[in-house]
Amino acid sequence: MKLSALAAGLAAVASSLVSAAPTSNQQCATTINNQILSYMTDGSKSLYDLSCYGANSYGYWAGIARFGTSEGDMLQVINKYKAGGSGRTEFDKYLPTLQKYAKSKSLSGKGLDGLCVAWVRAGANNRAAFRAAQDEVAQALYFGPASDMAKKLGLRFDISKTILQDGAIHNGRGVVKVSLADIVKATSAKFTKNTSGKSGSTLNINGRKVDEIEWIKKFLSVKDSMTKGSCPGCLYSYRDIISRGRYNYNEPIKFKLIGGITVTASC
Repeated sequence: MKLSALAAGLAAVASSLVSAAPTSNQQCATTINNQILSYMTDGSKSLYDLSCYGANSYGYWAGIARFGTSEGDMLQVINKYKAGGSGRTEFDKYLPTLQKYAKSKSLSGKGLDGLCVAWVRAGANNRAAFRAAQDEVAQALYFGPASDMAKKLGLRFDISKTILQDGAIHNGRGVVKVSLADIVKATSAKFTKNTSGKSGSTLNINGRKVDEIEWIKKFLSVKDSMTKGSCPGCLYSYRDIISRGRYNYNEPIKFKLIGGITVTASC
């Protein structure tokens, strides 16, 4: 009897722990979401630590949300990483230059030689802390606002939410002045009548009933037009995912990169 009671008690505790924790599907969907975003950014699944590139339209940029030296978000990541640890970090010698470029929004790479090496080294030396700093900044600046916008629109599908996050990361920054909010507003303005579809999810757009996937396909076209084709690879791959009818991430997502290579995002 005592053993039975103990077993029952342990089972109850285990059940409560499982119900309190995020489901494996939620965790898996987040992983797949981040891998898709990484593929759209640099053509690989190299999240967080290995994505670092030299000066371009964002200055130097790196990490899960394309943090840039000209926008100051890379500096925010580094400051959070530094605050969460103790003593010196891999980035200390770059801080004065990073602060200067963030303030002036400079695209220059002068004085930042070796920054990408430091970024990779931080990921190797203190992976958990460095990734946590990236997650916190990305959530505050990009993923959080995109999620709020998705809720306001009534978007239900994982792919729709990923596309809005992509829009938050890649637009309204650097040389791309068109913001996610601008694109959403312009997209919704295109729907002047009820628009049916086969997704099974219906949005209320300006008082009209609009199929969610029809809206997100229009969003991609409007984004491409408003940003003058700033990311043809993103457009190609997102359209490929949608064409496969895989709108939620409850199993691995296969899709093509521009050029025809098939890749898989999985957890």
